[in-house]
Amino acid sequence: YADAEEMIATEMGKGASFDAYAQYTRETFVGMGVYDKFAEGLEITEEDIDAYYEDNKATFDENKITKSDTDFAWVGVRHILICPEKTKDANGKEIVTEEAWETCRKKAQALLDSFLAGKEVTEEAFAELAKQYTEDPGSKNNGGLYDQFFRNEMVAEFETWSFDAARKYGDTGLVKTSYGYHIMYFIEGEAQWHYYANAQLRSDACKKFLEE
Repeated sequence: YADAEEMIATEMGKGASFDAYAQYTRETFVGMGVYDKFAEGLEITEEDIDAYYEDNKATFDENKITKSDTDFAWVGVRHILICPEKTKDANGKEIVTEEAWETCRKKAQALLDSFLAGKEVTEEAFAELAKQYTEDPGSKNNGGLYDQFFRNEMVAEFETWSFDAARKYGDTGLVKTSYGYHIMYFIEGEAQWHYYANAQLRSDACKKFLEE
Protein backbone atom coordinates (compact mmCIF):
# COMPACT_ATOMS: atom_id res chain seq x y z
CA TYR A 1 0.00 0.00 0.00
CA ALA A 2 1.12 3.53 -0.71
CA ASP A 3 0.05 4.71 2.77
CA ALA A 4 -2.21 3.94 5.72
CA GLU A 5 -5.22 5.62 4.09
CA GLU A 6 -5.02 3.26 1.11
CA MET A 7 -4.60 0.22 3.35
CA ILE A 8 -7.60 1.09 5.52
CA ALA A 9 -9.80 1.97 2.54
CA THR A 10 -8.90 -1.35 0.90
CA GLU A 11 -9.24 -3.53 3.99
CA MET A 12 -12.16 -1.76 5.70
CA GLY A 13 -14.08 -0.26 2.80
CA LYS A 14 -14.03 3.08 1.01
CA GLY A 15 -16.08 4.73 3.77
CA ALA A 16 -13.29 4.15 6.29
CA SER A 17 -10.63 6.76 6.93
CA PHE A 18 -7.40 6.73 8.89
CA ASP A 19 -8.77 9.16 11.50
CA ALA A 20 -11.95 7.13 12.01
CA TYR A 21 -9.99 3.90 12.31
CA ALA A 22 -7.53 5.47 14.74
CA GLN A 23 -10.40 6.73 16.91
CA TYR A 24 -12.05 3.29 16.81
CA THR A 25 -8.78 1.63 17.79
CA ARG A 26 -8.17 4.02 20.70
CA GLU A 27 -11.70 3.58 22.03
CA THR A 28 -11.49 -0.20 21.66
CA PHE A 29 -8.28 -0.47 23.65
CA VAL A 30 -9.49 1.94 26.32
CA GLY A 31 -12.71 -0.02 26.59
CA MET A 32 -10.84 -3.31 26.81
CA GLY A 33 -8.63 -1.86 29.53
CA VAL A 34 -11.62 -0.74 31.60
CA TYR A 35 -13.31 -4.12 31.12
CA ASP A 36 -10.16 -6.08 32.02
CA LYS A 37 -9.60 -3.96 35.14
CA PHE A 38 -13.17 -4.64 36.26
CA ALA A 39 -12.91 -8.37 35.54
CA GLU A 40 -9.58 -8.71 37.35
CA GLY A 41 -10.92 -6.81 40.35
CA LEU A 42 -13.95 -9.04 40.85
CA GLU A 43 -14.05 -10.61 44.28
CA ILE A 44 -15.82 -13.95 44.08
CA THR A 45 -15.74 -15.74 47.43
CA GLU A 46 -15.87 -19.47 48.09
CA GLU A 47 -19.24 -18.85 49.72
CA ASP A 48 -20.49 -17.23 46.48
CA ILE A 49 -19.30 -20.21 44.43
CA ASP A 50 -20.81 -22.73 46.80
CA ALA A 51 -24.14 -20.87 46.86
CA TYR A 52 -24.22 -20.68 43.05
CA TYR A 53 -23.74 -24.42 42.79
CA GLU A 54 -26.54 -25.13 45.25
CA ASP A 55 -28.90 -22.68 43.53
CA ASN A 56 -28.20 -24.22 40.13
CA LYS A 57 -27.74 -27.84 41.14
CA ALA A 58 -30.37 -29.04 38.65
CA THR A 59 -28.37 -27.58 35.76
CA PHE A 60 -25.16 -29.13 37.05
CA ASP A 61 -26.92 -32.49 37.41
CA GLU A 62 -28.18 -32.27 33.83
CA ASN A 63 -24.58 -31.83 32.69
CA LYS A 64 -23.41 -34.67 34.98
CA ILE A 65 -21.21 -32.36 37.05
CA THR A 66 -21.18 -33.41 40.68
CA LYS A 67 -19.72 -31.60 43.66
CA SER A 68 -16.56 -33.67 43.57
CA ASP A 69 -13.23 -32.00 44.29
CA THR A 70 -11.35 -34.71 42.37
CA ASP A 71 -13.25 -34.41 39.08
CA PHE A 72 -10.92 -31.82 37.60
CA ALA A 73 -11.87 -29.26 34.96
CA TRP A 74 -8.20 -28.40 34.46
CA VAL A 75 -4.88 -29.39 35.96
CA GLY A 76 -1.32 -28.14 36.12
CA VAL A 77 1.80 -30.34 36.02
CA ARG A 78 5.52 -30.18 35.48
CA HIS A 79 7.25 -32.86 33.45
CA ILE A 80 10.62 -33.93 32.12
CA LEU A 81 10.57 -35.62 28.72
CA ILE A 82 13.23 -38.22 27.95
CA CYS A 83 13.15 -39.31 24.30
CA PRO A 84 14.31 -42.71 23.01
CA GLU A 85 17.11 -42.90 20.48
CA LYS A 86 15.86 -43.37 16.94
CA THR A 87 17.41 -45.57 14.27
CA LYS A 88 16.50 -46.35 10.67
CA ASP A 89 15.18 -49.59 9.24
CA ALA A 90 16.19 -51.19 5.94
CA ASN A 91 13.94 -48.75 4.07
CA GLY A 92 15.40 -45.70 5.73
CA LYS A 93 12.36 -45.13 7.95
CA GLU A 94 12.98 -43.84 11.47
CA ILE A 95 12.09 -46.39 14.15
CA VAL A 96 12.54 -46.91 17.88
CA THR A 97 13.59 -50.38 18.91
CA GLU A 98 12.43 -52.14 22.07
CA GLU A 99 15.97 -51.86 23.39
CA ALA A 100 15.91 -48.10 22.83
CA TRP A 101 12.59 -47.81 24.68
CA GLU A 102 13.97 -49.78 27.60
CA THR A 103 17.11 -47.65 27.73
CA CYS A 104 14.91 -44.56 27.70
CA ARG A 105 12.76 -45.92 30.54
CA LYS A 106 15.79 -46.74 32.68
CA LYS A 107 17.21 -43.26 32.12
CA ALA A 108 13.93 -41.63 33.12
CA GLN A 109 13.50 -43.90 36.14
CA ALA A 110 17.05 -43.20 37.31
CA LEU A 111 16.45 -39.45 37.08
CA LEU A 112 13.19 -39.76 39.01
CA ASP A 113 14.83 -41.94 41.68
CA SER A 114 17.65 -39.44 42.02
CA PHE A 115 15.16 -36.61 42.47
CA LEU A 116 13.16 -38.49 45.11
CA ALA A 117 16.34 -39.39 46.99
CA GLY A 118 17.66 -35.83 46.92
CA LYS A 119 17.84 -33.32 49.74
CA GLU A 120 15.13 -31.13 48.20
CA VAL A 121 12.12 -33.02 46.88
CA THR A 122 10.30 -29.82 45.93
CA GLU A 123 8.58 -28.35 42.91
CA GLU A 124 11.38 -25.81 42.58
CA ALA A 125 14.01 -28.57 42.52
CA PHE A 126 12.01 -30.50 39.93
CA ALA A 127 11.73 -27.37 37.77
CA GLU A 128 15.51 -26.98 37.80
CA LEU A 129 15.91 -30.62 36.72
CA ALA A 130 13.44 -30.02 33.89
CA LYS A 131 15.42 -27.03 32.64
CA GLN A 132 18.53 -29.21 32.60
CA TYR A 133 17.25 -32.54 31.25
CA THR A 134 13.90 -32.25 29.45
CA GLU A 135 13.80 -32.75 25.70
CA ASP A 136 10.48 -30.94 25.35
CA PRO A 137 11.23 -27.56 23.74
CA GLY A 138 7.76 -26.28 24.59
CA SER A 139 8.34 -26.35 28.35
CA LYS A 140 12.13 -26.42 28.80
CA ASN A 141 12.54 -22.74 29.67
CA ASN A 142 9.74 -22.70 32.26
CA GLY A 143 10.80 -25.76 34.21
CA GLY A 144 8.62 -28.30 32.43
CA LEU A 145 5.41 -26.45 33.32
CA TYR A 146 2.06 -27.03 31.64
CA ASP A 147 -0.33 -24.92 33.67
CA GLN A 148 -4.12 -25.08 33.58
CA PHE A 149 -4.68 -27.39 30.63
CA PHE A 150 -8.04 -28.99 29.96
CA ARG A 151 -9.02 -32.43 28.77
CA ASN A 152 -8.21 -33.36 25.16
CA GLU A 153 -5.28 -30.94 25.04
CA MET A 154 -2.57 -33.54 25.71
CA VAL A 155 -1.82 -37.04 24.46
CA ALA A 156 -4.01 -39.69 26.10
CA GLU A 157 -1.48 -41.28 28.47
CA PHE A 158 -0.26 -37.88 29.71
CA GLU A 159 -3.85 -36.75 30.28
CA THR A 160 -4.93 -39.96 32.02
CA TRP A 161 -2.18 -39.63 34.61
CA SER A 162 -2.75 -35.92 35.12
CA PHE A 163 -6.54 -36.11 35.57
CA ASP A 164 -6.49 -39.14 37.88
CA ALA A 165 -8.89 -38.45 40.76
CA ALA A 166 -6.24 -39.60 43.25
CA ARG A 167 -3.79 -36.87 42.24
CA LYS A 168 -2.50 -34.49 44.89
CA TYR A 169 0.24 -31.89 45.02
CA GLY A 170 3.71 -33.36 44.73
CA ASP A 171 2.69 -36.68 43.16
CA THR A 172 5.33 -38.06 40.79
CA GLY A 173 5.39 -40.87 38.25
CA LEU A 174 6.52 -42.12 34.86
CA VAL A 175 4.29 -41.94 31.80
CA LYS A 176 5.12 -43.43 28.41
CA THR A 177 3.78 -41.72 25.30
CA SER A 178 4.74 -41.82 21.64
CA TYR A 179 7.21 -39.00 22.41
CA GLY A 180 9.12 -40.85 25.12
CA TYR A 181 8.98 -41.21 28.90
CA HIS A 182 7.62 -38.31 30.91
CA ILE A 183 8.69 -37.83 34.51
CA MET A 184 5.60 -36.25 36.03
CA TYR A 185 5.09 -33.85 38.95
CA PHE A 186 1.50 -32.89 39.81
CA ILE A 187 0.86 -29.30 40.91
CA GLU A 188 -2.83 -28.53 41.10
CA GLY A 189 -6.31 -28.96 39.68
CA GLU A 190 -9.66 -27.20 39.90
CA ALA A 191 -12.85 -29.19 40.32
CA GLN A 192 -15.35 -28.93 37.47
CA TRP A 193 -18.22 -27.73 39.67
CA HIS A 194 -16.00 -25.02 41.17
CA TYR A 195 -14.58 -23.93 37.82
CA TYR A 196 -17.94 -23.59 36.07
CA ALA A 197 -19.67 -21.92 39.01
CA ASN A 198 -16.83 -19.43 39.34
CA ALA A 199 -16.74 -18.77 35.59
CA GLN A 200 -20.50 -18.19 35.38
CA LEU A 201 -20.50 -15.80 38.34
CA ARG A 202 -17.74 -13.79 36.68
CA SER A 203 -19.50 -13.88 33.33
CA ASP A 204 -22.78 -12.66 34.86
CA ALA A 205 -21.01 -9.83 36.70
CA CYS A 206 -19.17 -8.73 33.54
CA LYS A 207 -22.37 -8.86 31.48
CA LYS A 208 -24.15 -6.65 34.02
CA PHE A 209 -21.19 -4.24 34.01
CA LEU A 210 -21.32 -3.95 30.20
CA GLU A 211 -25.07 -3.41 30.19
CA GLU A 212 -24.74 -0.65 32.74
